[in-house]
Amino acid sequence: MSQSNPYATADDSPVAPTNVRWIVFALACATSFLLYLHRYSWNIIGPQLQEEYSFSNTQTAFLFSLFYYTYATGQIPSGIVADRFGPHRLLSTIVAAWSAALVGIAFTGNLVLLGFWRLLFGATQAGCYPSLTNISHKWFPLRQRTTLQGWVATTSGRAGGAMSPIILGTLLMGVCGLRWQLALTLIAAVGIVHCVAFYLFFRDSPQNDPRVNDAERELIAGGTVHVDASEQQQSILSPKLALRNRSLKWFTVQQFLKRLKFRGMGGKKSKQCVNLSSVISVRSGLCLQISSV
Repeated sequence: MSQSNPYATADDSPVAPTNVRWIVFALACATSFLLYLHRYSWNIIGPQLQEEYSFSNTQTAFLFSLFYYTYATGQIPSGIVADRFGPHRLLSTIVAAWSAALVGIAFTGNLVLLGFWRLLFGATQAGCYPSLTNISHKWFPLRQRTTLQGWVATTSGRAGGAMSPIILGTLLMGVCGLRWQLALTLIAAVGIVHCVAFYLFFRDSPQNDPRVNDAERELIAGGTVHVDASEQQQSILSPKLALRNRSLKWFTVQQFLKRLKFRGMGGKKSKQCVNLSSVISVRSGLCLQISSV
């Protein structure tokens, strides 16, 4: 006797999986594109700020480097928040926040306020890729996960970085003749529109999305090891244990130095930072290997 198909309809034809995962994929790619589109805008507006407000090279470089202090230190905390509360609310909030920071940069010439907006910009962008990794884990089938994550993080993100000077400098400021403040505000407005769309059309998992049918849920879960809620909660690293984890400490320092080595530093100090970052990277890897044994 043949086994019945749980997804068959009354006329015995199988139900095709819905395609909500591809909507999620498009939203993730757009978020990654927007991240780098906004981040690389400093390459255009930095010199404009310096010229308009008569900042010195040291002041301009200091403002540039502030982003990386909060970006480097915010990676792990934002990853914990994404795991605990889900990327739906977190990404919607941080995209709106970093877009608002761009508007703040456009409409102040005060060095202290500019520093505040740069710090906020780095802190909010730090949560993007941890959240996108969470999305890949929950929404993409295991056999496609690495490829799709590559399209999200590498292809879409780097495309945003490549298009940033073209959209901001060539198109808006060059062809359209807009002042840099208005041009920056326009691309920030795109971020606000995107975060609204993300909030409306994204859900944290296929189980929480009523648009997803059982066939698509089964397709996404194919090859995935299922755990109950209590085991999933236990698998999340608590902040207390994270602070006591030796390999995680070394990894955090290495990432911080990796960002610092080419931001606001040069010459001999930069080379020393590169060497120290490489040593700590090896030490972090060794700690990770030891802790996994």
